[in-house]
Amino acid sequence: MLAGVVGGCQKYDNDKKFNLANIETFHITNANQPTGRNFNFTENDSAWMTGLRVYGNNMYITNRGNSNLLDSNTVFMNKLAIDNADGIPAQDAIDDGGSIYVSDGFDLDPTGTKLLIAGFTLDRVYSATLTTAFDFSTIGSFSTSPAIGNNPRGCVWGNGGAKFYTVGGLTATSSSIREYNTASSYSAGSASYVNQIILSGSSAYNAVSDINISADGTKAWLSSAAGYLFYGELSTPWSITTLSIVTTVDINSFYASYSPASTSANSFPWVCGVHWNEDGTKLYVLSLWGQTDSTQVSGVVSPPIVEGTSGFPPTDTNTFAVIEFRRK
Repeated sequence: MLAGVVGGCQKYDNDKKFNLANIETFHITNANQPTGRNFNFTENDSAWMTGLRVYGNNMYITNRGNSNLLDSNTVFMNKLAIDNADGIPAQDAIDDGGSIYVSDGFDLDPTGTKLLIAGFTLDRVYSATLTTAFDFSTIGSFSTSPAIGNNPRGCVWGNGGAKFYTVGGLTATSSSIREYNTASSYSAGSASYVNQIILSGSSAYNAVSDINISADGTKAWLSSAAGYLFYGELSTPWSITTLSIVTTVDINSFYASYSPASTSANSFPWVCGVHWNEDGTKLYVLSLWGQTDSTQVSGVVSPPIVEGTSGFPPTDTNTFAVIEFRRK
């Protein structure tokens, strides 16, 4: 059973808070692995970490599922205290009999009771209600959206559950953000497509993977697999077609200094989760792989076997999945 602290709406206070231009140094969230939190050899069957939200003193992180290498066919929610991120997370399966086949990102409303999951493989999003806030063992039945069309990597609720938004890649230099209305609040199954905006013309937009939107619907923060973070403004609240990107931050250098979380097939870190803490002073960023270039997969799931340069577990501590950026 997972239980958490109820988080508040993310708010925008001043030019020092919630401002990508003011992130400077980062603090790694555990002591035993001084460059971050590696999930691959700590949790069996949940190594591809795809979604991240921070509420109170805890990180909530989902794995991909879908029987990927280093992963199981089950989607789990991992709860991990930020100040004890080298510990073993509490873990609940997110499952209603098999429809949640894959999770490439998720969102929770501020009360911690309304869950939204981006299902990349089947091109759907799923919603459900938690009976007890932040307790993922109390998930009710899921509501499934119609086909999304951009194989969503990430998702976020908007306007009190009257909307949700999805992000997904189109080409190596473009991604789309889609806006949906919900006929019933916080219900993916009642969704109807509204419009989309396409971000294009730069490799920075390769596979935009997560999105956050401010409580007033005028500001957005995004991440991309290519290792970039974005801040944008909506001139009309909640209307995604009015989004303009204001700030772009390349965080590849942070990864390059500490053995980037990547594979031989993908040289970029595949940043797939981004979320501010509640007061806007710290930014948490999740990478998909959580493994070094030298890590090899020698087995299959249940359980996976990960071999580093010196066997299992890898002795190279320069591996991580979650990093914490702090403002200047």
